[in-house]
This record gives sequence, structure tokens and C-alpha cells, in this order.
Amino acid sequence: MNKERLIVIGNGMAGVATVEQLLTKRQDMKITIIGNELHVNYNRILLSSVLSGEMGPEEIILNSQEWYEKNGITLHSGVSVSNINLKGRFISSECGDSFPFDKLLIATGSVPFIPPIKGIYSDGKLIPGIFTFRSLDDTNAMIQWAKKSRKAIVIGGGLLGIEAAVGLVNQGVDVTMVHLMDRLMEMQLDNAGAEILRKEISRMGIHTLLSHCAEEVITHDNNIEGLRFSNGKAYEADMIVIATGIRPNIELAKNAGITTNKGIIVNDYMETGHSNIFAVGECVEHRGKVYGIVAPLMEQAKAAADAIAGNYSVKYEGSLSGTRLKVAGIPLVSLGNFKGGLGCEEIVYSDPSVSVYKKLVVSGGRLVGTILLGDIDSYNSYMELILNQEDISLQRKTLLTGESRNIKSVASMPDSTTICGCKGITKGAIIKAIEEHGLTSLKEVSEKTTACTSCKGCAPQIEQILQDVLGGEFVKQDIQKNFCDCIPMTWEDIHKNVITGGMKSVSEVLKVLGNGSGCPGCKPGINYMLQEIYIDDYEKESDALFLNDKFNANVQKDGT
Repeated sequence: MNKERLIVIGNGMAGVATVEQLLTKRQDMKITIIGNELHVNYNRILLSSVLSGEMGPEEIILNSQEWYEKNGITLHSGVSVSNINLKGRFISSECGDSFPFDKLLIATGSVPFIPPIKGIYSDGKLIPGIFTFRSLDDTNAMIQWAKKSRKAIVIGGGLLGIEAAVGLVNQGVDVTMVHLMDRLMEMQLDNAGAEILRKEISRMGIHTLLSHCAEEVITHDNNIEGLRFSNGKAYEADMIVIATGIRPNIELAKNAGITTNKGIIVNDYMETGHSNIFAVGECVEHRGKVYGIVAPLMEQAKAAADAIAGNYSVKYEGSLSGTRLKVAGIPLVSLGNFKGGLGCEEIVYSDPSVSVYKKLVVSGGRLVGTILLGDIDSYNSYMELILNQEDISLQRKTLLTGESRNIKSVASMPDSTTICGCKGITKGAIIKAIEEHGLTSLKEVSEKTTACTSCKGCAPQIEQILQDVLGGEFVKQDIQKNFCDCIPMTWEDIHKNVITGGMKSVSEVLKVLGNGSGCPGCKPGINYMLQEIYIDDYEKESDALFLNDKFNANVQKDGT
């Protein structure tokens, strides 16, 4: 008897997660995965960690070559699909190969959005020194270019742009981030939260230019020299990263006659309008929404796997509009209607000095949205209140502090509660892994379940679960990250020492507290600290400043 043939177009997180779920339901299918990258499946969320040097490419692999072989999966990597033939039930590659299927899963993900900027292309390709930040190949190319780069401009002030900027600073490059809007991460933050984030990013040595629209790349002898903006200003750069968002990759499906809008249209079982043709991930549109974060994609994978297996017992009914991630090391949550509006009230706590901002949006006695920046311990409780639409009128005074009876501890949450939103890992799955494998640390839980391997915002909740399961056997590891290898101290400790020691120059700080020389990554950050403490009453040093003002003045003067 011939096995049923499943073809998966896309070797990314959503497609492979669907296959992982499918393998728990059926072992009798012939599965072929076709991916246009040469790599095995990896965690795209951790590309920023690779760019910053915190992790190597091999550390972000999710499924090794051995995993594919062990599960009888045929992987064709580095292969681009050119056509889907719905009538003939086969797909064609750009190399001319054909792959027949009985069932098809489209998981083509998304593609970078590249704004219309003069001079970025040559012969249809981005000119050398201009990058998008979407794949492992992109990341490796950026790392190599950064080794010979002095100044980089990152276009885009969303999550991707911020991650690119932080990564390049850690590579020793002087970075300026420019954003079209008047605040960073405008899709996730209000003005107050965005300003706190901007200041925290400045501490890292990243200069931010808001309300700037890139117009033209300045080159000389085919080498990048800078970027000119629509306001007439220009800034020096020998490296440009475009991180202006993504768009669902729907062209393949659209050309095949599959219904598309913003994404590939699917129902609650992740089916397209064609029999046995499914789609998951960033390329799909479900109930009018497309999702660019991982948690919804993992839920889609569960529904798709069930339907492909022929069960149709699991539905995907959409996800709460929200984001949970870590930006430049700062945990961030934005859920529901966090912007407020007519008929809404706001409960706000703000402490910019420690980069903590909390806002609850209440309408009709019910919590409808929240922003949490710097402290997200109440994330699960607020999400539950928003989903269940409980009346919180009697708890308003204590709702923000967590003293309300409605702010539940992890111990009181049901096992079905999602703890790791990035990977869709529930409390019950974590408890089961701890008990079955004798896990005793956050690191072991991460290795066994893949929870807390992306934004790491769920670490406090997992540690609470470990404490509840292990009791006195669990010892929390509290490790504070040093500001830089040049000064092996936390930002807070450096700040205290600078004040008590009356230090007023970057050189003095490095001499007293660090290695004496510093690096392009830490010097601007220390300079920012001195500016924050002393305003103008400190010694400014040219090699610790953000921008080459002389270049900018010359560009505006002669127009070249």
C-alpha cells in the first residue's frame, strides 16, 4: 500500500512545527520538506543573538539533519519552488524537478519589505553593504561586513531594527537607527513607553533619529558613503540595514489560483479553499488577520497537523492581538487595546530611571489592554482578565500592584495555561518534563522543552514552576549581565561608581573601572551615562560620540 504523500513548502518554524505535531498523530505518511535556504530548521527569533555574538549559528538549530532522517523525512534544502499545479497535484522547482503530492502544506513565511530608496539596487540586487535582516545567511553576511565597517545606519525602529542595531553595536560598529514614525515600536508602545525604550537604547550607544524618511543612498566608486533623507539631512555610513517590516510571502499560492488577500486565506483548520491544501505561518490570513509573531503560528501548527492527519478535532480560532518579547534586553508586553480611546480609562505607573512602565486600559469596568515594559510578571494574569472579560471594578486600586485577588500566581493557573508564548509551551508540559526527566534548572527545562529559548520573557514563570514542583531542591540562579567586557560590571554598578567617584570623562571611567581602552560598543554608552548625570558639565571626547557631525555639515553644504 502506497503511503500518503505530504509535501511541505518551507523549512521554517511554522512548517516544521506542524510536521512535529503531525508525527505525534500519524507515522504512516511520506513527508517531503522543501526549503529555499541551505540550512536545517533554525530559530529565526534568535538571529539577533547570533548577530550580537551571544550565540553561534549552530546554537539556534531546532531540528538537526539527524532529526529529519530519524523520522523518515526527505529534506530538499536550497531548493526554490516555482509552481504549484493544483490540477495535476504536483509542485515544480526552479531546477525543473517535480514533486507529486496527496496533501500540501504551504509555509512560505514572509519576505522583507524594502521601501523605495534611490540607489539601493544594482542589476536588480541590493548593492554590497546593504542588507535585510531576515535569514541566517543575512546575519552571517552582516557579521562579515561589520568587521570592516565603521558606521552603520539601520532603517526601521521596530523590533527587527532595534535588534539589528543592538547586534551591530556589539560587533563594534557605530550605529544610528532611523525611523519614519515619531516613536519607536509604534505598533506595540504608546509615547511614554516608547520614550523609555529610546533612552534605554541610547544607553547602549545607539543614536536614534525619529521622523526621518530615507531617500537616497550616497555612493562613491560603488562604495556606500552615507544616506540622505527627505528633510535634506544626510549621515555617514558604510553599511546600511533595512528593517522596515515584513510582508506575507503569497506569490506562489496566488499564481496557483489559491485565494489570497493580505495572506493566503485559511479557515479554522488551516485549510485553503482547495481540498487537501493547507497553509500555516506568516504567509496566511485567518479571519482577516495575519500574524508575525511565533505564538499564534504554533497554535496554527496544532490545528493544521490535526486536519492533515484527518481528525479535524482541533480548531484555530485566532489569537489575542498582542506581543510578548524582549527588546534590547528589556521585557515587553502589549496586549489588546493598549492605545485606549473613546470610553477608555488608563491606569499608569512609570519609572523611567529603572526603565519600568505599566499601563492598563479599562473600559466598562473590564480590562481591555495593557503595556508592560521592564516588568512583565503579571502578564499571564492580565491576559486572562482580558480574555475572560471579568469585571475588575472592585480591584482597580490594587490591580496594577498585583495585590488584587485576581492577580494569580503561576501555581494557581491551570495546566493548560501557555507559559512560553514564543513556542506555545504550556504549564502542564513544563511540569511533565520536570517530573519525567528530573529537571532542576531553567537551562534544563529550556533544553528539554524548548521553552524560554527565544525572548526569554517567560523565565520568571518557569522558575516559579520549578520552585512549586521541586520545593527546597530548587535554587534560583541570579546572574546579572555585565555592560561590556571592557567594564565587567552591570550598568547600575557603573552608574553608582561614576557618581560616587565624580568621574567626568569616558577615558576616566574606563581607566578606573575597566580595561583603560574601551571599544566602539561601550564608549558611546558611557558617554550617554555621563550626559544623563551631568548634562553638559562633563568632558566630551570625539571617539565616544554617536555621529560624524562634520560629515553631515559637509554633505549639507555641498550637496554631495
